[in-house]
Amino acid sequence: SLHSRNFKQGREALSRAGCTVIREEKASGTSRQDRSELATVLEVIREGDTLVVTRIDRLARSLGDLQDIVRMLRDKGADLRATEQPPTFRIGQRTIGLL
Repeated sequence: SLHSRNFKQGREALSRAGCTVIREEKASGTSRQDRSELATVLEVIREGDTLVVTRIDRLARSLGDLQDIVRMLRDKGADLRATEQPPTFRIGQRTIGLL
């Protein structure tokens, strides 16, 4: 099916990016509600960790949710990187304000 193929491609991309822990979620990215995997990741991520996603639109569909997620990561000292976005799309201290 399309979903299993997309998950397989995503897992492969994340593995190539050096990810050692890969979590999957079938829930829609339109809202953070009912996204238990995302909630778990945001709870356990620590300072110095990087949350790697294939594309930002897989993480959040609204700018408000993305800003909230980025704020949580920044508050924990973690980073965000997307494998299919330009390499400069890293959420660090300088790019936070752009969101």
